[in-house]
Amino acid sequence: MVKKMLSEQFKQALPILKKIEEAGFQAYFVGGAVRDLIIGREVNDVDIATSALPQEVKGIFPKTVDVGIEHGTILVIHNGEGYEITTFRTEKGYEDFRRPSEVSFVRNLEEDLQRRDFTINAIAMNANGEFVDPFNGLEDIEQKVIRTVGSADERFQEDALRMMRAIRFQSQLGFTMDKTCREGLENNAALLEHIAIERKLQEFEKLLLGEYVSIYWADFLSLKLSDYLPGIKRNRELLKLFHTFRLSHLTITERWTLLFYCLKIDDPSTLLKQWKASNKRIKDCRLLLQVFYQRLQRDWTDYDLYNVELPTILSIEKLMNSIGNSYFSKKDIEERIDTLAIKNGDLLAVTGKDLQAWANKKGGPWIKECLELIEKEILSRNLPNEKDAIEKWVMNEWLHRSNNN
Repeated sequence: MVKKMLSEQFKQALPILKKIEEAGFQAYFVGGAVRDLIIGREVNDVDIATSALPQEVKGIFPKTVDVGIEHGTILVIHNGEGYEITTFRTEKGYEDFRRPSEVSFVRNLEEDLQRRDFTINAIAMNANGEFVDPFNGLEDIEQKVIRTVGSADERFQEDALRMMRAIRFQSQLGFTMDKTCREGLENNAALLEHIAIERKLQEFEKLLLGEYVSIYWADFLSLKLSDYLPGIKRNRELLKLFHTFRLSHLTITERWTLLFYCLKIDDPSTLLKQWKASNKRIKDCRLLLQVFYQRLQRDWTDYDLYNVELPTILSIEKLMNSIGNSYFSKKDIEERIDTLAIKNGDLLAVTGKDLQAWANKKGGPWIKECLELIEKEILSRNLPNEKDAIEKWVMNEWLHRSNNN
């Protein structure tokens, strides 16, 4: 057996494995955490597989939660942390191309590993840091290859979302699909129609955030799989531009914004609704895209810097840098903001009540309009932020102009 030094996350979970073994059962670390440990990536959640049945697991630990007991998964609370422990199982009857209609618990580790999607995810590790690798996942990691466990057609027909995971792993890990995996994906791409758009969105956003997305973007667009994702099939030529951008350090909202820029659309709401994105994502992308287009036309004015929140301004400058345009650093922007005649509306020397008193008018939209004009005059340094000076401007300039209109 190949052996690996355990990282801190595994060490913290080690007492759980040992307690299961002390009770007479097998227990192993499995899944993405093991894969990432081998690759040298940051390890997040640690999952455990065991020969113990769900009720047997519940009998071993005092604090458990039945998070998916029908599929053999129990959440064990240890030192304030939650760990999912799943009984070895086999699956069959994937009638909806996503979930098994029948799950059978088994006592054999290899049978459990055989049901998994890719060889790189079908590696188990025991408490000593030794690997169990019946499908040569270690070799595939070394060769940077994504290969299914057994028949690619069978794996993708069982769960069509695995096809999205394959291209997502390319983007995240920099691995390449082997020939049979790619052929299986092309043969079964249409099955993606059966997968909920919310699940496809999760995988697509992980793909967008991948470290190697620029390298594999053209490959992704060439796959039939992309025919079944909103906004891509008819726009492949426009979307090819995306891989030319500098994407490191961009957030998911910023990367979405660049996609909309490639598509030359002004309002991303319709497309994001097709993806069933959250209202927050839609709102954030609309704002960022609107300000980005404005910034492409001109540099920031003082009024822009006054009105647009600093995080948005910095995001825009990251986007400008990403597409190769000249941009301002955070220091540049903060220095500009420090020189503004007024930093925010709370510092304005007058209020809407002052305007009403001076004009002897009832409240209404005119107050907001007038306050905005006052802010512009102050920021343009045509008017000092002093109450007397502003009153004089309102009475002599704004009211006169309004009455003439």
